[in-house]
Amino acid sequence: MIRIPLSRYPHLPIYKWSAYTLLVLVFMIGVYHRFAPATLGSPISRDLALSTGMLGALASMHFWAYTIAQVPAGHLVDRHGLRASAIAGCVLMATGGLMLATATQPWQAFCGPVLVALGMSLIFVSLMKYNLAWFPPRHFSLVTGITILLASLGSVLAESPTAYALRFLDWRQILGGLSAFCLLTALALLLICHESPRALRRAGANLHTVTSPRSGVRWSDFSHILRNRRVLTLFLVISATSGPFYAFLGLWAIPLFTDSFGLSVIEASHYATVALLVYSLGAPFLGLLSDRSGVRRPFIIVSALCGTLGWAGLTLAPWTPGWWPMLMFLLLALSGASLAVIFTATRESVSRSRMGTATAFVNAGAFLFTAILQYLMGVTLGFFHNDTSTPGLQEYQLVLMLPMVCSAIGLAAAWSFPKSHDEEIRDSARG
Repeated sequence: MIRIPLSRYPHLPIYKWSAYTLLVLVFMIGVYHRFAPATLGSPISRDLALSTGMLGALASMHFWAYTIAQVPAGHLVDRHGLRASAIAGCVLMATGGLMLATATQPWQAFCGPVLVALGMSLIFVSLMKYNLAWFPPRHFSLVTGITILLASLGSVLAESPTAYALRFLDWRQILGGLSAFCLLTALALLLICHESPRALRRAGANLHTVTSPRSGVRWSDFSHILRNRRVLTLFLVISATSGPFYAFLGLWAIPLFTDSFGLSVIEASHYATVALLVYSLGAPFLGLLSDRSGVRRPFIIVSALCGTLGWAGLTLAPWTPGWWPMLMFLLLALSGASLAVIFTATRESVSRSRMGTATAFVNAGAFLFTAILQYLMGVTLGFFHNDTSTPGLQEYQLVLMLPMVCSAIGLAAAWSFPKSHDEEIRDSARG
């Protein structure tokens, strides 16, 4: 990483942190869209006359589109730079949010999450590249964890705070306001975002942005990523840990409590809110521990184990609202918090020029499984209960067997994750 004297470039920290803040904020809005169906699902389905199955399909559209867009987004960011990609992502997110906010027909509503997901995929990869360009590599895991923490506040806002906000605002007003912010962010990034410290050519306020040269990344390089055992294993681990967590917290967690135990949406959202807070705080904490210890594999294994135990506890044990489901939700949150470590392990598994594509490929796994599970859970729930009745805990537990099996596969994959070269050297020295 190139160090630039601050005495020559006194405005460097301002531009660095301003652009980082904007990227995180718009990514936070994307995360909000991802989890909002859990709280906004009822008014949306009521206004647009959506069935349970259609609501599940609507929520899953975000994940399908995000999954499909990940690798192309990684290629575009590697090829054309993070600044242009981030601006395009903001515009796409704003357009998608407005389409959903103004929808009068189901097909219009379905287009909204697709555009939001396409834009968010560009924002995510741009943000990861920004962290790599502007922060020391030895702190990448910690910075990634902090990024996840800040962005995850969007998921927290999508639960209890949104449930309270619906007392005063319509769901269309909420989504429309967020879309307007995305458009303003696009304009701000055009003015202050820089590819890297190398883009600075003059000191003071007259900073000059130079578009970074195009990377040599080609589509043929994707075959190299597919042959990388570490990257493929990380793809499977994140798919089986974060995927079920997103699918459950993004749509089915609140209905589980409202349908099975008669809790209000606000009461049920407290469980999801606490879990998402732990998930958000756990990401930088695990990232810091991983950076200081210099290892990734033990954290990945323990996180996968937490997920398996959490799903087993919700699926196999008879329980009522209280400390037991809260404990299981916390285990699921710790499992999802391994994202920071997984992305760092991904960065260490490929060359710098392929970092964007590899990160996008691994991240796509989580949302591929989310999209599949979110739809399958809705179909399975509809199969096991009568449409004229409200499903109970037993029906939901049959549905939760799907993420439980996925998490067990993720634990097996985590255990098979090969050690890095540095870890092997340390183990040999201890031996």
